[in-house]
Amino acid sequence: MAITKITGASIAADSIDGTKIADDAINSEHITDGGIDNVHIGDLAASKLTGTVADARLPATLPAKSGVNLTALNASNLGSGTVPDARFPSTLPAISGENLTGIAATVAALTDATVSASDPTITSNPSAVGHLWLNSTSGETYVCTTSTSNNNVWKNVGDGTGDILPIAYVTATGPDSAAGVTDGDYKYHIFTATKTGSAGFVISDAGNAAGSNTVDYLVVAGGAGTGSYHAVAGGGAGGYRASWNSEASGGGASSQSAITPTTGNKDVTVGAGGAGAIYARGANGSASSFNIGAGGDANTTVATVGGGGGACYPGNPSTTGAAGGSGGGGGSSADGGAGTAGEGFAGGKGHGGNNQSQGGGGGGASEVGELGGYNSGGDGGDGVASTITGSSVTRGGGGGSGSVDMTYSGSGGAGGGADGTGTSAATGAAGTANTGGGGGAGGNSSTHAGGSGGSGVVIFRYKFQN
Repeated sequence: MAITKITGASIAADSIDGTKIADDAINSEHITDGGIDNVHIGDLAASKLTGTVADARLPATLPAKSGVNLTALNASNLGSGTVPDARFPSTLPAISGENLTGIAATVAALTDATVSASDPTITSNPSAVGHLWLNSTSGETYVCTTSTSNNNVWKNVGDGTGDILPIAYVTATGPDSAAGVTDGDYKYHIFTATKTGSAGFVISDAGNAAGSNTVDYLVVAGGAGTGSYHAVAGGGAGGYRASWNSEASGGGASSQSAITPTTGNKDVTVGAGGAGAIYARGANGSASSFNIGAGGDANTTVATVGGGGGACYPGNPSTTGAAGGSGGGGGSSADGGAGTAGEGFAGGKGHGGNNQSQGGGGGGASEVGELGGYNSGGDGGDGVASTITGSSVTRGGGGGSGSVDMTYSGSGGAGGGADGTGTSAATGAAGTANTGGGGGAGGNSSTHAGGSGGSGVVIFRYKFQN
């Protein structure tokens, strides 16, 4: 009789092993769910495991396993996630970099560097500040320190010189012409009185060599006063210094150097003219000065000497003219005062001779005061012409002298010097304001003084555009 069914109760434990079952005699169709537990499964050879295990059959967290038997893992199967640092050895083994991409092999291949046969320009627009530029022809090296479209700054960081800079011009304000008077590509500012702090010469931009970075100037001190009475001499002009357009300074000196300015509020002092006197030598004028540059610049502080007072002849003694920027004239037969080197000339000597005594003319910026002569008063020395304001203007003229009876008075020098008076009982004429001109001789009077000197002036000029 055929056996149709064998139950588990009919089979002794462990009576059937793998040797009693032919290969493939039992498949999943003969096994019910849960019919075989792991107690009845011995060691399985890895060769018997095929296919995949569903995710649901795996625990949420795999236990720690050794990877010694994992070989030939395909990197393409590592699709996401990161490997913790702890999984790497402290020292990586030497590996080939042949499969590494995106690494620049030359400086020129870097995104923040340029190799070129020429230097950069202000319109060489980098990607950002810090961009490196190498000139392959000269070897010059630059770094961009300011990145502004078509207005970049390239700093030369090698042994060479010459930074690549955007064009900048000197920018300033100041009275008496606050925004500056325009003369072509230049501006100038005229100071007719002392100004300080924010009311002075205010430099907001010192410019650079690509545009402009210097300021030219003309500075004239106050002229001197003179006296009254016999044989009165003319007052000396204020000291005169200039840098503009290679024009001469006073005393026969050549043009001064323009100044490299610094930014800030700059004080400007304009010297007053010296007062006239009665029966005495006139007072010296006051200095004009300013400081607009860096401390190391030898031409930073510019000061001029006030003019020397012109002498009179009070009684018998002769009176010498005072020294100054330009010297005052001498009374009677006395010498004129000395001028200051680089600023002005000496005053003229007076002429003695009883009723024919004449005073000497005051010294001017460009020539010595004239000597007093028989029946002729001494003329004041001429000043110097300058075009710093666009047109030619002469400043720094000496004052004219008088004589014993004031009949033969001298003329004032060109550039603000006053004429000597031709009237015995008259106050002397004053030198022209803001020219530094010397005062003219006063009359032979105990109540009328000699003429006062003219005040000085300071003028700045700079290029503000191209």
